[in-house]
This record gives sequence, structure tokens and C-alpha cells, in this order.
Amino acid sequence: MQNYKKTRQIQKSMDFRNKYLLITIRTLFGLALIALGAMGLFMQMPTEGLTPAMAAAVQGMSDLGIAKLIAAIELFAGLIIITGFLPAFGALLFAPITVAILAVHIVKEPSTIAPGIIIALFNAYLGYAYWDKYKAIFTK
Repeated sequence: MQNYKKTRQIQKSMDFRNKYLLITIRTLFGLALIALGAMGLFMQMPTEGLTPAMAAAVQGMSDLGIAKLIAAIELFAGLIIITGFLPAFGALLFAPITVAILAVHIVKEPSTIAPGIIIALFNAYLGYAYWDKYKAIFTK
């Protein structure tokens, strides 16, 4: 009986859907999105220090207004993730932007992909943690 309790305790501590781990990741991810969204809405996108291809991509997104739309979605998703009000929706809302961030960095500036990978891992973790809420989307 004692071994069973010890084994169960170890299993609980290794649970990737652990409440405290989920809250920590959700808070870090939400704060990052809020910061990125606020910077994107209220600051001009800098192009200094970027390769010409990446600078052209950033300038093109800014000229079309896509950068402001992405920043607004980041801010909104960050707020609902960090407050715990529909965090599964916030992670799902930001998922296509995560894919786009990775794609742009892979194609235009592979050397700066590290922050994109961190954001993608946070988003993937929330997708895993809230998978029960997404199951209906993927069933026939």
C-alpha cells in the first residue's frame, strides 16, 4: 500500500497538466503576448539590424496594417489567457500567428528563430493542456 501511494505521488508530480505548471506557463505566455501586443500597437516596428529580406517583410506587414492586426490579436489573446477567461480560446486564437511567426523566421531570418520557438512551445503546451476542450473540433 505504501509503494502504491509513493508511485501515485510520483505520477502526480510528473503530470504535465499539473495545475501549478499550467498557471505558470499561462502567466508567462500571457505576459509575453501582452508585451508584444502593446509594443506592436504603440511603437513603430524597427527595421534596423535586420537582413534586407526581413526588413522588407516587416515593412510590408506594417504598410498593409497586418502588423497592427496581429498586435491587437496578441494583446487580446494575452489578456484572456492571463486572466483565465477562456484561455483555451486564447491559445487557439494565437495558434495561426505562432505558425506564421515560425514560417517567417525560417524563411527570412533563421538566426532569430529562438524566441519564436519559445512562443511556439508555450502555445503547444497550452494546446496539450486544453486538449479536452479542442476534441470536438477534430471529431466528425
